[in-house]
Amino acid sequence: MLVGGVHKLRHSRLQERSTAELIHTFEEKGVEWIFEKNLTYVSLLKRLIALDVASIEGMDFDDPAEGTAKQWAPVFEYSNDTWRLIIYNDMCIVAYWQLVSLSPSAISRLKRGILRDSRIRISDVRKLEEPGDHSLYFIFIGRHPDFETKFARTLFVKLMESILNFKQKIEDNGVKIKEVFANGQTEEGVLLCRHLGMAQIGEISQGGPLFHAPYSELNWGAVRIYRS
Repeated sequence: MLVGGVHKLRHSRLQERSTAELIHTFEEKGVEWIFEKNLTYVSLLKRLIALDVASIEGMDFDDPAEGTAKQWAPVFEYSNDTWRLIIYNDMCIVAYWQLVSLSPSAISRLKRGILRDSRIRISDVRKLEEPGDHSLYFIFIGRHPDFETKFARTLFVKLMESILNFKQKIEDNGVKIKEVFANGQTEEGVLLCRHLGMAQIGEISQGGPLFHAPYSELNWGAVRIYRS
């Protein structure tokens, strides 16, 4: 059954497999998945918003903090190398992460607690290939609750591996990262921020703590432990 673009799937066969086999059942994809499945960015965002609503307590489709598919689609298309999907059986999205490199003016509004995620536009975002120091803002790291019981660790490992792969790629490409921000909308998100060595510096506009750390001081070892 499809609910808001997110499949609810039976796991009986998967539950019988070992963790080593399961990790290969869930595949990391980027913008190429849109073209492989003949999707539009709007249809992709409808699925991601459904995942957000399912995974964040108290969130609903009409929440002004969430934004709309039409609002987010141009941002995802413009900054199409700063998000990744975790796909089950090449069929549906079960987890994803997204960040953006924010402009100086957007960072100023973020620090002051007046930049709502749902108000982020292309004008607020920088492409990673632009010269100069970048300030990254992690908007979402999460997974669908339908997969929590049996596959929570598997999906979290895939998410952490994906983020580390992204980190390596931007460093190899010479992208200069000055600092990293993240919102802590869930208990798990807050815990991960703290493990990374990030400090709370305020509140985000839609509610919840805003975390920050200089990029050079992030404890990436905290991410690597999830791969062991």
